[in-house]
Amino acid sequence: MCGRKTLTKSKLDIIRDLSIDQWDDLIDYKPSYNIAPTHQHPIIIQEKEKRIIKQMKWGLIPSWSKDESFASNMINARQETLSEKSSFKDLVNSQRCLIPIEGYYEWKIINGQKQPYYIFTQNNDLFCLLGLWSRWKNSLGNIIESYTVITTNADNQLNHIHHRMPVFQKNNMDNWLNTSLEYQSFDFNNINSELEYYPVSTFVNSVKNNSDRCIMEAQISQQKSLF
Repeated sequence: MCGRKTLTKSKLDIIRDLSIDQWDDLIDYKPSYNIAPTHQHPIIIQEKEKRIIKQMKWGLIPSWSKDESFASNMINARQETLSEKSSFKDLVNSQRCLIPIEGYYEWKIINGQKQPYYIFTQNNDLFCLLGLWSRWKNSLGNIIESYTVITTNADNQLNHIHHRMPVFQKNNMDNWLNTSLEYQSFDFNNINSELEYYPVSTFVNSVKNNSDRCIMEAQISQQKSLF
């Protein structure tokens, strides 16, 4: 699965590195080493062949939902059942998005304890997770835009940490954003993770902690709880 992630590059770096055409003026972007569910995050969508950055809440709220309670259970969506689940099947060919990050965290059970790992690409380059997004109106008429991260079976490089991993792209991002291309034509099997990883301290476990200390490599045998 994917339950925490990082995005610490500047707005200008994101625009340049990901060829963004438009950045929503309403975004209050703050770099973060510890993005958690319900947090706001810059998300890439495509409109009229333009890459647009909007800010959305992590945890998808289906358009038909009566309240926001679904969001906490919708931070991830299984790639294998996207076209079957009522929350996602209407979005896979209409509201696809990309989630720019530098890395994400996963927890592995070691001796009965949850050990966090930081997973990233070489040189900490930006890459994008595949996702779906939705627009929902509450009882007061307020619009909330939210998203979910698509996951698949972890590859041989990462399955010893966790059996699931987010689906991501470093190149050819237009193929996913272009909703004129049917979801069924997207080949998930040709996505090579090319990810690196190392253990980090339990400092990251608390969402209140948000500094580069979250991604500092740690020695597992010497770790103690830091919060």
